Amino acid sequence: MEHEVIFSKDRKDDDWLSEAFNSLITIDMIHQFRIRWIRACRERGIQKVWLSLDGSNNDCECRISELPCDTENKSGTNKTAVGYMYAVNAEDGRPVTFSVYYGDEVDPKAFTEMCEFLTSSGMEIAGIILDRGFLTHAVLELIASHGLPFVIMLKNDTYAHTHMVIEHGEEIYWNVEHLVGMDGLFGISDGPRRIFKDYEDAAYVNLFFDGKNGSGRKITFVNKLYQAIQKAQAQIDRGIAPAFANGMDAYLRAEKTRKPEGQGPEQGGQSPADATTAFRIVPTDLCNKILYKKGFESIASSQDLGPKEANRVYHLRDASEKQYMICKSMEGCNVFRTHSTEGIQSRGVACFIASILRREISIACERINQKPSIMFPQIERPALALMGNGTYKYIPNMKEPVAELFKSVGFSTEDFEIIAGEVNEREKARGKGVSQYHRTPEEIRKAHSRLKVSSRVSGQ
Repeated sequence: MEHEVIFSKDRKDDDWLSEAFNSLITIDMIHQFRIRWIRACRERGIQKVWLSLDGSNNDCECRISELPCDTENKSGTNKTAVGYMYAVNAEDGRPVTFSVYYGDEVDPKAFTEMCEFLTSSGMEIAGIILDRGFLTHAVLELIASHGLPFVIMLKNDTYAHTHMVIEHGEEIYWNVEHLVGMDGLFGISDGPRRIFKDYEDAAYVNLFFDGKNGSGRKITFVNKLYQAIQKAQAQIDRGIAPAFANGMDAYLRAEKTRKPEGQGPEQGGQSPADATTAFRIVPTDLCNKILYKKGFESIASSQDLGPKEANRVYHLRDASEKQYMICKSMEGCNVFRTHSTEGIQSRGVACFIASILRREISIACERINQKPSIMFPQIERPALALMGNGTYKYIPNMKEPVAELFKSVGFSTEDFEIIAGEVNEREKARGKGVSQYHRTPEEIRKAHSRLKVSSRVSGQ
């Protein structure tokens, strides 16, 4: 990386970077950035948003900060963890804010801080979109206290969902009158009705049967059943009483029967002590009930949106889930390897800024009908490379889609050459051609234009 313009020739080692995270970036700087970024979002027209939230407890073994706590984390280990919550504008997937908080702090408290921060910054929240992981009485009570609309996916064992399946499942099951979307999506709305059995929280509940997804899930389930049946039958054939592993005993059972006369051990039956006993495998009552329920899901909404609109709004959070998945995997936000409170907070803001940049590039890719996953590796190819004489030169190796992408955000081949020229001029003037800050080609053109005018005036 030391041979590319955007990095210093004097590369920083890991110790320097750790010091930067732990001391050069302060808590106040991070908070001021959050404030400036919210203002920038408003200036760009993001003023009223369906807010999609995601979060997790991230591994963090730091012992000199109060943020990491002994709590359950996503990795399933016994390590300490810190909380990280991430909010995006659901309509376009642009990140709007984030929060790093105590690892043992429940999501509702972190959620409160985030909502207060957004509303106090002039951001109007049209509503909150949450996945089933946030489905608790405490969260719904908190949303109600803020007077915010919500759309939330229900867990399959939620009181409202199980009763919607009982009451309306057969009504919408492959019933074209209730078709609300592509790929065999059927839906119906009812309510307001109680979400939990033991609480008064009520909402409109939208029950869906997803024909495509449901069929796939049914096939996956029956394949597991078939494999369990085959293993059990092999045990029977060896004269062993069958057993069902991996929880399949809830769906299958072995029923004793008497073998026909003359079928002893020599014919593949049981041991002599049990020569008259045979087994047949039968499904339990739960088996077919579970199979039937595959493909049903419910979305609760505080407003009477109807199944089609409730489904549309909820799936706006696809952008949030994708963003947060990238944040945790590609950007390494699933583990915080820093050693102070400042370092943990700095790691959080670094991941958030990376998410902003990545989303903007993704939006630019989508505008020219290119897939970001294909374009990102291509973007790295154009480079201002360090030559043997100590100058930088643009290497023109862009493919057409990449050239189109740069053009869509105002950059051309000529612009890369202009930037290389500016870096070389800095090198001659001060011996420090590399900088983290670069003027845009337009700024360079204007500066050169002013220089020419000044030269002409001096000459006159």
